[in-house]
Amino acid sequence: MKLLYKIFIISAFSIFASYTVNADNGYEIKVKLKNYTQDKLVLGFQLGDKSYIKDSAIVDQNGWFTFKNEKNLDPGVYIVLMKPDNQYFQILVDTDDQHFSFEADGKEPLTTFKAKNSKYNNIFYDYLRYIDGKRHEVEPLQKVVSGDNPESAKKKAQEGLDKINDDVRKYQDNLAAKNPNTVMALLVKASQDIEVPQFEGVSDSINKVKRYFYYKDHYFDNIDLSNIKLLKTNVLFQKVDYYIQKLVVQHPDTVNLAVKRVLDKMAPTEEVFKFYLIHYLNFYAKSNIVGFDAVYVFIVENYYAKGMAPWTEKEQLDKITKEARSIKPTLIGKTAPNIKMYKQDNTPVSLYDVKSDFVVLLFWNPDCGHCKKEMPDVVAMEKKFKDKGVTVFSVCTALKDKVGECWNFIKDKEMQDFLNVVDPEVTSGYYTLYKVTQTPLTFILDKDKKILSKKISPEQLDEVLEHFIEEKHKTDK
Repeated sequence: MKLLYKIFIISAFSIFASYTVNADNGYEIKVKLKNYTQDKLVLGFQLGDKSYIKDSAIVDQNGWFTFKNEKNLDPGVYIVLMKPDNQYFQILVDTDDQHFSFEADGKEPLTTFKAKNSKYNNIFYDYLRYIDGKRHEVEPLQKVVSGDNPESAKKKAQEGLDKINDDVRKYQDNLAAKNPNTVMALLVKASQDIEVPQFEGVSDSINKVKRYFYYKDHYFDNIDLSNIKLLKTNVLFQKVDYYIQKLVVQHPDTVNLAVKRVLDKMAPTEEVFKFYLIHYLNFYAKSNIVGFDAVYVFIVENYYAKGMAPWTEKEQLDKITKEARSIKPTLIGKTAPNIKMYKQDNTPVSLYDVKSDFVVLLFWNPDCGHCKKEMPDVVAMEKKFKDKGVTVFSVCTALKDKVGECWNFIKDKEMQDFLNVVDPEVTSGYYTLYKVTQTPLTFILDKDKKILSKKISPEQLDEVLEHFIEEKHKTDK
């Protein structure tokens, strides 16, 4: 999986080598900074959750740094990075705003920034200064509202906050209306939160639920996820990432729907769609959250396997789809594949032969350091839960002439109460079926062998099993 991640990060970034919005006329951005004594300045940009260097410039004899190239800059928010402490400030680049200069104080860029031949940057900095001023007005009012103050004072402070909020909204709406489809307008609109109505005639709890679903449904009202001008800005990633990682319930099924909603909105613009499809493929390929490999499988099956990633080379595509197929049989909620194993006396026994409310399917190896360290936790768990319908189906993964070490280990670690089995020739195919690439590896199954959880560390087994046993008792009542 780590290899896949590296491959596709490279693929994601490579799309921008050829991407242009309009005919190239090149860019030239000249910068003069007071209180900056270094001879080098860096121009960077943000893409997704990472920053990249685009250009650098050396100061000339007149104190100017010049970023220049015959190729256009992609529209977006760019970072002017000051050495050596990497302090930075932002500038806007738009399709029709690529030749300009500006001056600022390197220690106070917000209050001193002034551009020539770039109305967007001047308006943008006027807006930033306006917002900064409003922030200073808001802070004391928020302290009154949240503090131990009389209700009359809180009410008055809240009215002041509402007035400031209305003023900011009007300012933003006016700025966006006067500069439609510019990077600046898109950023301003995207920063506006959704106004959520109160639902009358329902209880407070129902009102909160309705407000949550309204907010979630309308979350993207103020941002066009397919607009190429937002790709190289931090606002697009932050907006999307918050929605997928925080706003929706963190369950694979709901995250799948959230990823689909985002990608469907991005689909009209190939560059945006491509970057985020690759991003979330990589993100969930390396996720350590239990069960979220299902999101990886969902992305592969619904996009890559359906030809919606035509930029992917066949060899890479084959690897991705093969990986998803290998993961799918052991996703949480699936019925665990049956495996036929052998006891110490060579008696055959299958996983499906086990009649128990819960089965802890444990893969381990006598040479595994973690297994040696953590097996006492599993033994303690088995003693605690064996009278509550829990059986440990213990698979030693040693092969052929190493199998003897399994039985020595079992005796040494007092694992005799487990259902201990081996498969010296791997005729059951368990290595592939359960992707046993490391040990210990644990699955929790119900009585029907449905996978309830997996990749649980031995010290967490107690807590997780307690949860499932309690849920079963509730259901049985």
